[in-house]
Amino acid sequence: MRKMFFFLSLLVCVFVFFVSVHFRYVVFHPFLDEILMGKIKGCSPEGVHVSLGFFDDIVIPPESLQQPAKLYPLHKMFMNV
Repeated sequence: MRKMFFFLSLLVCVFVFFVSVHFRYVVFHPFLDEILMGKIKGCSPEGVHVSLGFFDDIVIPPESLQQPAKLYPLHKMFMNV
């Protein structure tokens, strides 16, 4: 007999599915101190968004920028002050 007690958050699984999946992936891992050339796509409070052409999901956090760096939201850019 299966019972569900909502106050205990019990989850009962009735079915089990197994699926075979084939996929490819690319790992982007530059060397330490490697210099990369990219284009700045934009700036936000989470950091500077950079595109390398083949990879667009690079975000440089404000802590990693040359300090002291300050975000100017009106101009949408970081500046050293």
